[in-house]
Amino acid sequence: MKPYLIDFFHTQAYQASDAACFLAAYDGIMARDDARVLWEEAISLYDADVNCDYGDIIAKADKAALLCGFHEYTAELLIFACLSRKLREHYLERGYDLAIFERSMADLRYKVEECKAVYGIVGSFVAGWFPGFFNLTRFGLGRLQFEIIPLGCDYSKNGHTLTADTPVLNIHIPRSGEPLTEEACEDAYARAKAFFGDRLGDPCPFVCNSWLLFPRHEDFLPKHTNTYRFFKSFDIINQGMDKSRGNLWRLFDTMEKHPDRLPADTTLRRAYVSYLQAGGQMGYGRGLLFR
Repeated sequence: MKPYLIDFFHTQAYQASDAACFLAAYDGIMARDDARVLWEEAISLYDADVNCDYGDIIAKADKAALLCGFHEYTAELLIFACLSRKLREHYLERGYDLAIFERSMADLRYKVEECKAVYGIVGSFVAGWFPGFFNLTRFGLGRLQFEIIPLGCDYSKNGHTLTADTPVLNIHIPRSGEPLTEEACEDAYARAKAFFGDRLGDPCPFVCNSWLLFPRHEDFLPKHTNTYRFFKSFDIINQGMDKSRGNLWRLFDTMEKHPDRLPADTTLRRAYVSYLQAGGQMGYGRGLLFR
């Protein structure tokens, strides 16, 4: 496993210090019989079934971390890096392009960067998000990530009629650092249509549920920004408020919630800080588009 991890962290362009942290944690686990047994049990669960109990896998990784004296967030990222070896085999068995595997697994590195920014820990605090990649339902295709879900509501507008059971492509926007340009999004939609094929209609319906689609962005986001243009490409079919400001960390890389103490070092952050300081609240939107 260690040679695979070395190659994985190199191929995925992890910072050298982060890779060294994960490899040291792995060595620590392998050096203790009790921790090693837990780790191997966790891996064997996934080796046996991609629809395994991922909560159990994460719990075993946490116990191994406790035994070895390092943070559970480090273990939770590391265990999924280990599982990726078997996932790669599944891609090969199904004839999937390994470039899609690499793009999907890049999400682990994005989450490492978030964890370092928010908590100063090399690892992930959202490991419960990863199973969608590992059970082969979610895929990174270009700038975006996609999975098939039922729409969950009826929709009829502009010649499009969908029911709650209609399969749609659910969009996720990873924090990859790449600009969320119209060109990048259109490229991703085309890749998704090609990958998922005839399991969806034509035109293909896409749905996105995100703080990025909050309708009040119309009032304060600069119109020239990629975030605004992405928001405007959707027909918003639902919205809600996030009075707890639980999504602020996604934009500001901190669990701080007071607007006067939030960083305002980008156009988007400055716009949001001003909005919050004026008494605005965070929210979310759910939107549809067709391609």
